[in-house]
Amino acid sequence: MNQSKILFVFMLILCAFSAITNANAQGDLRQPFFDACKLRGGDETFCRCMIGEPYDTFLYNHQYGGLDKLVEKQNEIRATILQEPTMTEKRIQEICAIAEVQYMPPNEVPKDGLQRIAQLSKSLKDEYPSGGAPQMSIRNMVLANVGYCSYGPKIAAAKKRADEQGSFETQNHDSNSINHLYKAFLRDQRKACAP
Repeated sequence: MNQSKILFVFMLILCAFSAITNANAQGDLRQPFFDACKLRGGDETFCRCMIGEPYDTFLYNHQYGGLDKLVEKQNEIRATILQEPTMTEKRIQEICAIAEVQYMPPNEVPKDGLQRIAQLSKSLKDEYPSGGAPQMSIRNMVLANVGYCSYGPKIAAAKKRADEQGSFETQNHDSNSINHLYKAFLRDQRKACAP
């Protein structure tokens, strides 16, 4: 009885080790990226640099859809908005709560949701008719693509995407997909290793 239990535990450990080794073998793209760099004429120093910190940054941006940049931009806009003395964190939350209606699935949008957004947009323009960066940022808060309130849903979507996809490193890649990723990698990170 004890021997069968020991054998069972040993088999579990062996299976787990095999799965981890296989995941690591297909997971790390540093060597394929290094090889692609050398094939394209990169020197040893440049190629080694590219598979260091730039590789880690690229992984993060690719997996999280540039989440760090979205958060940075949201914080920058919020800091600008808060330069206006009449604006508070609480008011920002209230405005964005109304603006979030435009990101809901159509069947969940309240009847007067779109009218409330239009009224809010008009009242912000009336309250802040002109001025500097804080006033313009406030006037544009509810705009769907660039307004401050659009960053909450963008950040949530980036987190959801990352949770659903997992790291692209753990996926199987053929030479074509590695080439495609490497081109994106160079566009994103080449400057990090420029002399």
